[in-house]
Amino acid sequence: MRNLIDQLFACELPYLTPDGRHTVITFDLGDIEKLFQKGGTAV
Repeated sequence: MRNLIDQLFACELPYLTPDGRHTVITFDLGDIEKLFQKGGTAV
C-alpha cells in the first residue's frame, strides 16, 4: 500500500487521473463529525 502511494505522489500530476478526476479527497474534522452524527455517506 505504501508503495502505491509513493508511486502516486511521484507522478507529475498526482491529484488527478488522466481523465481529470480527483485521486485524493480531503475532509476536515467538521465534515467527518457530521458524517458520524448523521450516519450518512461521504460528501
